Amino acid sequence: MARKKDNKLKPGMRVYCIGDEKWKHPFRGVIEFVRESSVVVIIESTHEEDDYLIDERHGKTVVNKKKIQVC
Repeated sequence: MARKKDNKLKPGMRVYCIGDEKWKHPFRGVIEFVRESSVVVIIESTHEEDDYLIDERHGKTVVNKKKIQVC
């Protein structure tokens, strides 16, 4: 049986994220909930070139755990 990896990402943590190919710059957010290999992040701040993505994604986005750094 495979051992479950202990993950330190928890809801409420502030994180820096690298989004999918639409994002030109990293952004900052708060983890809403954690999935197996990704997290749902509430977007707090972005570079001005990426501001339109906040409205497009209704203030939230899914990010791979490998592309997150805790603030």
